[in-house]
Amino acid sequence: MSFSTPSVRTVKHIIEKIENQHTDHVPAPPRYSATVLSGFLVCTNMSRRQFAIAVVDYNRHGSGVVIDAPIFEKDDEVRLTIWANDKPELKLHAMPASVRYRIGWEGKYRIGLEFLPHNAFDGSDRLVMQSLALEAYLVERSEPIVPATQGTDFRNRIRCANDSDEADFCATSTKRVADPTFG
Repeated sequence: MSFSTPSVRTVKHIIEKIENQHTDHVPAPPRYSATVLSGFLVCTNMSRRQFAIAVVDYNRHGSGVVIDAPIFEKDDEVRLTIWANDKPELKLHAMPASVRYRIGWEGKYRIGLEFLPHNAFDGSDRLVMQSLALEAYLVERSEPIVPATQGTDFRNRIRCANDSDEADFCATSTKRVADPTFG
């Protein structure tokens, strides 16, 4: 029994066919998105943690597509509540609709986010977070933290009431909350 070795041309043709099969299906654009933001935490023990945030659309086929379009604008007034829990998904409450997210924090926690209009803001003993943008996917970063006083005010800091797994963050600024845009 003899086997013939396929030519380079045949192999390239087969690879091309396989690649074309994967690119034929073009996913629809995401239905919602958010501006990327970065901020940092200053806890009672003065240890700082910097976070980069990105919103991931898990509603579209569970593909985890990172999306980049405005849901709230920079400096919009929103209330951001974050808590550690073991649920596989959470809801982002944006003005007209609720949007589901599945969020992990370095594989340790699931993070819950709730955005409310400014009239629900209660800053009495809450933590304060500057709203440069917003994210639902928190990733701790190792690069140096830019001091909050550069071109901003003291509200650019996030202050932790305690260093526990549970914490509330209230994003504050000077603009009204913008309505989210849906595709």
